[in-house]
Amino acid sequence: MDIVKIGKNAKNLRQSPSYTLPKGKADTVFVLSGGGALGAAQAGMILGLLSAGVVPDCYVGTSAGSLNSAFMANDNSMEGAHELVRMWSRLKTSDILVTNKSKMAQSLVTNAGMYSNKPAIKNMTSMLGYTRLEDAPTKLKVVTSKVDGNVATCWEDGDLYSVLQASAAIPGVFDPVVLNDSLHVDGGITAMVPLAHALMMDPKHVVVLDISGMLTANSSWDDPVFNRLYSNVLKGQSKHLKTMLKDPRVGVVSLQMPASRIVGNMLDFNNGDGLAELGVESVNRSLKRILSTVGTRNKVQRSVGRTVLVPGLKKRRSSFKDEVGRIHTS
Repeated sequence: MDIVKIGKNAKNLRQSPSYTLPKGKADTVFVLSGGGALGAAQAGMILGLLSAGVVPDCYVGTSAGSLNSAFMANDNSMEGAHELVRMWSRLKTSDILVTNKSKMAQSLVTNAGMYSNKPAIKNMTSMLGYTRLEDAPTKLKVVTSKVDGNVATCWEDGDLYSVLQASAAIPGVFDPVVLNDSLHVDGGITAMVPLAHALMMDPKHVVVLDISGMLTANSSWDDPVFNRLYSNVLKGQSKHLKTMLKDPRVGVVSLQMPASRIVGNMLDFNNGDGLAELGVESVNRSLKRILSTVGTRNKVQRSVGRTVLVPGLKKRRSSFKDEVGRIHTS
């Protein structure tokens, strides 16, 4: 699969649902963007928001955001968020980029990826209490990219493992996945921030957890092929996204700190705890604006204009590893 060609065509990709349409409405929706290894920062964002009492009743995710969404849809609580951070803190690049000589050789002559994401996704889904999207305890929607037609496809039912595998199938890195007799790849190719699919549900409030901007913001990332691919992807989607972000129901938490100081590239999964700390700090910077948009279901923990301290988490100068260690032993 020619990922450079996909990147060139990204400006023409359509962001419209296929196969499934939203069923029913939601009150508060969390929209989780793609971002590879930066998904660890998204886990920190979720932890910070839930700590502040901002709790969704639906998750819409793409790529790395779909994995976080599926995990939280299983246990939409502080403990679930703690466990998500624990999972990212334990991850290593070798856990995600699984390959062998025959796999590498196959990738040179076919559309197959260089690595397999099956072991990692199978391990994660085995931790959940459901196997089909429609059975998730909290409403869940996952976005993939249908190769034929370059169309964003929003799934709310079907086999969880297969849909997640497709949503996280970065072209050229992981194998495309057949869903409903069509090839699907990384949802971020057509909907890096799947806000359109959330707004179609006519929710009262939406919180976007955006880690995608860091994909091209880090000039120190020496990965020209993927920088070119995702730069074109984000440019192609930016105009439509900016229009949707003007919706008064939408609040945004963005990862703006220099993640390149912590990770080398979007496939560097060795620094989950540091990224999760950045995610919590991103919530602290955005909290006043988010609460004015969304409000909170837990007014006891509301802290407008002040730093939100995740229970047991020390202030930003302290190591996030202290918190990871605490929740490991709790």
